[in-house]
Amino acid sequence: MEMTREMQIILLSGSDFGIGRGLHIAKILESQGASLIIIMNEPIYQYASEIGEEERKFKVRILRFKLPFARVLHFSILGRLIFYILFMFLTFIKSLRFINYVDVIYSRGPHPFTDIVSILLKKIKKKVNVISDVTDLWPESLFFMERSSYVRILVKMGMVVNRWVYSKVDAIITHNYPFKKYIERVYLSGRTSIPIVVIPHIIDLSEFRPMSKNEALSRLECVWKIAPELKEKLRNRTVLGYAGLISKTIGSDVLLRLFEELKDDDRFIFFIVGEGPLKQEMIRIVKSRNINNVIIAGPFPHNLMNYVINIFDIALITSFQDARHFSTRYCLPKKFVEYSACGKPIIYIGPSRVLFHYIKKYNSGYVIENIHDLSIKDAFYKTYINICEFAENSRKMACCFSYDLARKKLSELLLRLANAD
Repeated sequence: MEMTREMQIILLSGSDFGIGRGLHIAKILESQGASLIIIMNEPIYQYASEIGEEERKFKVRILRFKLPFARVLHFSILGRLIFYILFMFLTFIKSLRFINYVDVIYSRGPHPFTDIVSILLKKIKKKVNVISDVTDLWPESLFFMERSSYVRILVKMGMVVNRWVYSKVDAIITHNYPFKKYIERVYLSGRTSIPIVVIPHIIDLSEFRPMSKNEALSRLECVWKIAPELKEKLRNRTVLGYAGLISKTIGSDVLLRLFEELKDDDRFIFFIVGEGPLKQEMIRIVKSRNINNVIIAGPFPHNLMNYVINIFDIALITSFQDARHFSTRYCLPKKFVEYSACGKPIIYIGPSRVLFHYIKKYNSGYVIENIHDLSIKDAFYKTYINICEFAENSRKMACCFSYDLARKKLSELLLRLANAD
């Protein structure tokens, strides 16, 4: 729609590995003629030399700043709180340069910190519209890191802040319907005056696509020196792949049990790609237990992840295993969408009803709802037997996450906000 063509938009985004969802949102808005500025921290788990290639593909101005001791701070709740407060302060300062020219502030998180910045900027320029894009529930997810009275207090305080924040923004975007209903019920008390739009995670289906292992390996060789014997293992065995954050907060410790279960099965090899607080412990355990069919590598820049994922034969996703938490029951990780676009059968280990729905509806893999299920080996063997069918269905499932739907909903929302002014 024409309404985005004259819009000036600031997108505020914290970053672990890269811009992530914000990158796809920016591409869609830019394709419709909007002028964008992205303000973000330097990714915590990547180095400056590893980023930037993807940003050169489209004309968006990106202001990136580095926060000291970012990785160390991310290991604890108090450290993360310090990190987010510093991030909030620097984001606010950098945004002030552009406030006189901005029509929309797009808050991608961490929430509620970028929302607070956005609302403060709106106080300075009244006609700015604030959109909050919520795909992770904070502070509720703090329980993934620690259970204590101290954390319970922080969560209650954070929820009070969220009630204020979500009542002040002009629109909310989230990535699935249960999240939308949760925000309406818990934070907006059923008020419907603030529009909440559901836009699932988005993927470029021309970039993330199925390809052969040989093509994927040859593309990666320019940045990753692969030993010949390792290359042969990846080429000739069934690769069980995991990509992303390696942390107990998203259930990555479940992988250690899988290593043990399948360590004597020569058909399989695990390929674990990523970074995070559990990575070094995982490497130590694999070595100490003499598990020889596990490769731990990365992280890789986001513009190479389509090649990394295409080395996988079966893709693994884990999540926090306690189903009592709403954000666990209804999580939708970005990696799920990338795996699907590359046509990978997916084995999900966790209680997310959203992932259960997608995988069962499209018959694109296997769900293990309980890691203590004694039939866990059966899940891998059944996926192995049906690998071709699951792969084809997984790629079909990716159509749910294409740019077209997101483009339509974003345009309608921006037009609605512009007309409201």
